[in-house]
Amino acid sequence: MATVAETQQPPDVLPIQNGDALHNSKWSYRNNILGRAGPFTDEDWTPGEPIISNLDNIRVLVIGAGGLGCEILKNLALSGFKNIDVIDMGNDRQFLDYTIDVSNLNRQFLFRQADVGKYKAEAAANFVMKRVKGVTINPYCGKIQDKDEDYYLQFNLIICGLDSIEARRWINATLVGMVDDENPDSLKPLVDGGTEGKYSSFTLGYIADLVVGFKGQSRVILPTMTSCLECQLDMHAPRETVPLCTLATIPRQPQHCIEWAHIIAWEEERKDITLDTDDPEHISWLFNKASERAKEFNIPGVTYSMTQGVVKNIIPAIASTNAIVAASCCNEAFKIATGSNPNLGYPGTNNYMMYSGDDGVYTYTFEHEKKPDCPVCGNLAREIDVRREWRLQDFVDHLAERPEAQIKKPLIRTEGKTLYYSVPASLEEQTRPNLKRKLDEFLADGEEVVPQTATPHRVAFIADPQLIDPHTYPGRPWPLSSLTIAFTDKYLKRSYHHIQRSYDPDTVYFLGDLFDGGREWNTGSKSFHASEKQWKRYGPKYWRKEFERFGGLFLRSSQVTGGKQERAEKNIIASLPGNHDLGFAAGVQVSVRDRFQAYFGQGDRVDVIGNHTFVGLDTVSLSAMDVHGSDPKLWQPTMGFLDEVKDKKRQAVNHFLGRTPDYPRGWKFFHRTAAQPEERLLIKPKHDDFDDLKPASELPTVLLTHVPFYREPGTPCGPLREKYPPSVPRQEVDERNAIRVAAGYQYQNVLSKGVSKTIADRVGNIGYIFSGDDHDYCELVHRAYTSAGSGIKEITVKSISWAMGVRRPGFQMVSLWNPVNEFADPLPGSPQAIRMPTLQTHLCLMPNQLAVFIQYAFYFAITLLTLLIHSAIITMRERNKPIWTPIDSVLPVSEPEKVHPKKDRARSRASSGSANGSANSTTNSEGNGFLVARSDTARARTVSPSVSPIGHYGLPPSVELKGVPLIDRAGYYGKRNDEDAWIDELDFEMKPIHKRRRGFAMHFLETFKKDMLWVACPAFGWFFWLWHVY
Repeated sequence: MATVAETQQPPDVLPIQNGDALHNSKWSYRNNILGRAGPFTDEDWTPGEPIISNLDNIRVLVIGAGGLGCEILKNLALSGFKNIDVIDMGNDRQFLDYTIDVSNLNRQFLFRQADVGKYKAEAAANFVMKRVKGVTINPYCGKIQDKDEDYYLQFNLIICGLDSIEARRWINATLVGMVDDENPDSLKPLVDGGTEGKYSSFTLGYIADLVVGFKGQSRVILPTMTSCLECQLDMHAPRETVPLCTLATIPRQPQHCIEWAHIIAWEEERKDITLDTDDPEHISWLFNKASERAKEFNIPGVTYSMTQGVVKNIIPAIASTNAIVAASCCNEAFKIATGSNPNLGYPGTNNYMMYSGDDGVYTYTFEHEKKPDCPVCGNLAREIDVRREWRLQDFVDHLAERPEAQIKKPLIRTEGKTLYYSVPASLEEQTRPNLKRKLDEFLADGEEVVPQTATPHRVAFIADPQLIDPHTYPGRPWPLSSLTIAFTDKYLKRSYHHIQRSYDPDTVYFLGDLFDGGREWNTGSKSFHASEKQWKRYGPKYWRKEFERFGGLFLRSSQVTGGKQERAEKNIIASLPGNHDLGFAAGVQVSVRDRFQAYFGQGDRVDVIGNHTFVGLDTVSLSAMDVHGSDPKLWQPTMGFLDEVKDKKRQAVNHFLGRTPDYPRGWKFFHRTAAQPEERLLIKPKHDDFDDLKPASELPTVLLTHVPFYREPGTPCGPLREKYPPSVPRQEVDERNAIRVAAGYQYQNVLSKGVSKTIADRVGNIGYIFSGDDHDYCELVHRAYTSAGSGIKEITVKSISWAMGVRRPGFQMVSLWNPVNEFADPLPGSPQAIRMPTLQTHLCLMPNQLAVFIQYAFYFAITLLTLLIHSAIITMRERNKPIWTPIDSVLPVSEPEKVHPKKDRARSRASSGSANGSANSTTNSEGNGFLVARSDTARARTVSPSVSPIGHYGLPPSVELKGVPLIDRAGYYGKRNDEDAWIDELDFEMKPIHKRRRGFAMHFLETFKKDMLWVACPAFGWFFWLWHVY
């Protein structure tokens, strides 16, 4: 069970081509093993890089992070498994018994003293990732029952290291129930490891409990192929039985006190509450009761952990046993992942390994056979003990809680009658009153109850996506035309992704008009003729580009799955043509139709979906038979299909039931969405001569056509029609609420009466019709046809595109539920057997994109107005601020005497006259304070001028100095009036901060521009990020 790597790489070891040196050195021992064939490897096994790469990418789930789980995680990480998930109880702090306790440290070696109180899954994952770089471990703290099938389907391998037998039985039943014969990836190998032990008491001055576990086993279970855990249940150590009288009267061991609290005390004191062995409050109650009982009889040794082990039947172990069993489990996982050697459970090999360490150490393997009467993998009925006074609701709850059942949406029936349907909603509402009634009101002595999971097959009908192209709005200029296409495609992409992610339909059926101008684009054929000259330049290359665009919106894997794990059984059918794809009647061109069918398939087809027969018809071509002189090549293929459609329906049903000689033998799943093994409806052909079999019954028929069936003008469409709701009061003839019976270029709102009658007669047994073309919803019943007994219900599906004239686009969700036997006869109690609808529909509406745009415009206007107001306020504040401020004089000066210019006019004139027009003057001998005027030619100040009593520097020159630098004009006033001079004198001691004041408009525009940038940059950045991501 261990492999020793050689110290020198053999010459035949294949080199590793990718990965860095650290990677190669870390996994060198693993690469040596997988890079060559050995004496014990399978003869057909091919070593090399693909095997190593597969091991790097395989995803493993480890269930349990206790003593066994710690060993498994360590071994997997060191063996080269790099993508590991671990799940262990404890998604709430109240689950203290699933967190790390001091008593765990002796054998759960991934934990340390500092980890006490932490969740085991998280602590174990962090420890391993810290020690083994390059390994990713995702922990989940919770119950395995919290996860659904989609969670377990994402793993390649599951390793179970649980100590609870009931939990192991649950995961075993779940994995068996997941298997779908048509999906090989649904089979998930289960490697299960376990240990055995017993509680012993020793007297060493005191009596204490000791866990002794020297036995263990490992096994590989291939669900539905090998024996499952339920088949091997007899291999587990039986629970020790104690006489009831001993528990009630004379307990002698701690276990007796615990069993007394479990069996007797709980029933006497808390019989109204169902014991939950995973509830810490319940375990604590049992521990307290057992402790009181032990104290009464002087029996020491009752502990909380012992109470938990006895009540839950936990299989304890010691560290060495855990290590050996974990090594075996990981060895099997390594063989499964690499295919290097046949693993336990491989067909024709042993599937069970036993280890015993009681008397020496030895192991052996053997094959445990699959039991034909196994209630899990044998698909047989199982007995469940119920109380007669139970209500049906109690029984439903019991089915959901039982580990081996876990039926959450049951259908409960007896022979010949149905008691409860959980889905569809209409049947659930009708059978809901039965939940309050007692079981003995329904059942006679010995009568059986058959629970099933009522999971219908869901179909999403999508009509008229009509991808926007130049044909849609031919006069719309750029960039408006490009924006229209971009926003419409984004809406379709997000809507379709939401449908797949939220509703997850099993089948998606498109009802025509995939393109808007598909019929106009040149096929390159000589027979093709364009309707208008402007379309001639759009040729085959452009059509293929449009096809790729359609595929990116609706057929890409990420769109089909909606971001979920891909399901192999999901069907996408887009072969039904519309008048915008091909044209209508005589307007259809054969080359255009051939191109459409080459890419999407035949429009005339029969499919069996959800135990219903779907018939799709190319009615746009068939309508050419109403046009006199039309080319028979247009309508004859569909007419020929109608002549044989009943035989085709019968062949399709037989093929679906596996009753044709060319169909693979084996089990066939009728209702493929069922989850649990006992809920599947299975058949198995037993005859080689298929002609001797009883003829299969006909399944309900659903007709699909792009153009609606004929109806009399004014036939109301019902209250769900968006454009024109019904008139009030209701009228039998309501023109506004009806689909207008009219025709035009390349369109006709409804089929002709003759074509409609021909289809109804040839197909036969039509229960429902689904159509498109009108873009709005319409629902009515065609009473003129006796098909299916009471007329045909037709639903015209809304367009999914917001550019098709409807404010609220939508799609039609249909649920199919029709359980049948191997002859397609309805099962007793099924909807068809009790004359109930097997098909339920619901109109699902998409967001109002036009309203979103209106909201955008409203908020844009509010934002714009707010910015305008903000910019105006800021501008006004800036303009009201002073732009002149006083400055301090460089030299000490006296406060200037403020003399009015009129009073000083004479003195100013006298001073001016004494200058006599000369450019220079002498100093007044009387010291009047005037300085010598500066020469025109002077360029530098040599002395500091004294200050005059009125604060002026010297005398002004007698002539005006034009073009003289400002420094040379100090003290010069020019030829201005005295009033202006006075103002300048007072303002001279003020200094300007900026240039001359700008205009209001200029300042406002600059402020508004800054505000817009502050708002627009993050807003548009966020918008384009969302656009890119979604």
